[in-house]
Amino acid sequence: MTDFYINDNVTLSNNDGAWSLLLNGEASDLEGFLKENVHPEICEQIRDQMAKEDTPVEPVLGLNEDYWYEGGYKNIVSHDEFKNELKSARKNVLHRKPSRTIKGLTPRLAECGKIKIGIKGDVRKGKNGGEYRLPTKLDHFVVTTMDKENDDFKPDEELMKKLGKYDTFGGYHCREIPVRLPYDDPSLNFPTSYAYYDSAACQCRGDGELATTSAGEIIECHPETCPNIKEKKCKPNGVLSVILDDAPRVGGVYKFRTTGWNSINNLFSSMEFIRGLTNGLLAGLPLMLTLTPKHVVIPGTKTPTTIYMVNLEYRGSLQDMVTAIQHTMNTRALMQYSVKDFEKLAEEALSLPEAPEECKDIVEEFYPEAIKA
Repeated sequence: MTDFYINDNVTLSNNDGAWSLLLNGEASDLEGFLKENVHPEICEQIRDQMAKEDTPVEPVLGLNEDYWYEGGYKNIVSHDEFKNELKSARKNVLHRKPSRTIKGLTPRLAECGKIKIGIKGDVRKGKNGGEYRLPTKLDHFVVTTMDKENDDFKPDEELMKKLGKYDTFGGYHCREIPVRLPYDDPSLNFPTSYAYYDSAACQCRGDGELATTSAGEIIECHPETCPNIKEKKCKPNGVLSVILDDAPRVGGVYKFRTTGWNSINNLFSSMEFIRGLTNGLLAGLPLMLTLTPKHVVIPGTKTPTTIYMVNLEYRGSLQDMVTAIQHTMNTRALMQYSVKDFEKLAEEALSLPEAPEECKDIVEEFYPEAIKA
């Protein structure tokens, strides 16, 4: 006989295929207990254990969708019938052709390139003897490919020729890029969070109230008192995904990442404002990604400096926007483009962890403090 502990009061037993139930140490009617379904969670645990022992293929049969509801097996009359149902389902599965898609595969938009306003600068020595490259801010956009040269992403020269003006001192520069957003939901186009990266991995990510650690633990998130924010180990993060009008291909997005509070606030606010004017439409609308200088004084000092803020704008009058909205809606209808379906897939893709190589690039460019120490 094999006993299976369910909780302090419930024990399930299997004696050569015959199942029995102990409630508070006394034998009880298993079938009656399952039919009454007074404790759905306990019933579900019992049936899970029975299915697991009776046949190892139950988890892939899809029985939860076909036969189980509210913690109860709606067609069960006896345990023999339960086993027969499982055997029949197993037989059907083994005679079914495999699907053309790997189970659990989540579609996500491929990254064609990056949009940057900063680069990794000269090599410096850290306090622990290691080396790091000090990030250097730019006063213009640089669009890159996903290829690297000397550990830097290579500028997309052909695309930059279309977008920028030639500067004899530094090649093609641009402060405006025609773009389109892939989704109507601003939080999918531009997910934001407080993120703590260390050792080429995201150790903690939060929204200002709750955070998830790399171990999957949910903790409270207090930006005002968090020591990691004070030490600049944790910073506000935003990742904007756009489709470039001038890109020579379709099938992916270009990503702009920032840890600047002004740019994060500008981008999210502009999307919300434009969406309010368009009655919820953002995906496919012709917009302009802009880089604008702002003169500020460094807090705690009287030192003036110039920072560059990124924003999204619609270029044209309100009447022009009405025409653009109608054109965008017609294009969606013609292409049978379902934004809601794509947004559902995007939600799933955003829950996936970043690749180690991507985390390494993020730490080197945006978290030099993590390497200096």
